[in-house]
Amino acid sequence: HLLARQARVGRLDAAPGRARVCASVDESCRVAAGAYAFFVGLILNLVAISFLASAVAIGFGGFLEARHAILLWRSKRVLARDLRDVHGIFDVRGKVSTAAPITGPVTGRPCVQYTVVVERQHKGGKLKDGDPDLITFVDASPFIVDDGTGRVHVDLRLHRIPVTGTSIVKKQVERLTQPLERLLALRLHKAGGLWCTGRDVVATEAALLEGTECSVVAKKGDDGLLVPLHVTTGRPTVIAMQGLTRAGIAFIFTAVLGAAWIWLR
Repeated sequence: HLLARQARVGRLDAAPGRARVCASVDESCRVAAGAYAFFVGLILNLVAISFLASAVAIGFGGFLEARHAILLWRSKRVLARDLRDVHGIFDVRGKVSTAAPITGPVTGRPCVQYTVVVERQHKGGKLKDGDPDLITFVDASPFIVDDGTGRVHVDLRLHRIPVTGTSIVKKQVERLTQPLERLLALRLHKAGGLWCTGRDVVATEAALLEGTECSVVAKKGDDGLLVPLHVTTGRPTVIAMQGLTRAGIAFIFTAVLGAAWIWLR
């Protein structure tokens, strides 16, 4: 009887301790669950914010693209001799010529504007020397567009506008040309050959060549002077349709990212 009573007493005395242990375990589980929910919510909020930021950036880019495309679409073809009486957005199409052509640093072609992108890749992986692996050079010279009835003067150094339909050449650079080496030396403040040593170098040159037929889309400023908006060797309406297509794709991505942001909120 005493042994049985002692066993019962032991069991009764252990019950409060077991309850305290269970309560402590439950509290730990609640704390862990709360921390897990907090971190998961934080991660979802960060993802939602990144989606929202991407949607805003892409949407804004699409808006600018659509706005510029509408300007091109609204342009009307005029002759250079009639520019004095023209209002609104217009374009003049003629042949490009200049008294001071510049030379493409990659191909040596005479042109009035060029954009050169030089990229290097280390043959055995990355080799850090503190210099960028992608460098862009842009230069331009004043030129005229002659349609046979008059001339339109354009200076792309004063107006940073899109230039499309240019002649593009992409090539592996085995040896730097003197103009390209000079440009690299001016940018990097060291010999251009050092930037290329032990790397594969690819150069892409997009140039508006002298003698090319192009369209200048422009308007008149408040002072009556011509303000160029776009220079292209293609047709402005075709360029406008391409821009509207890109803007539509951007708006679709914006809608998808916006829907994902709403769902994650």
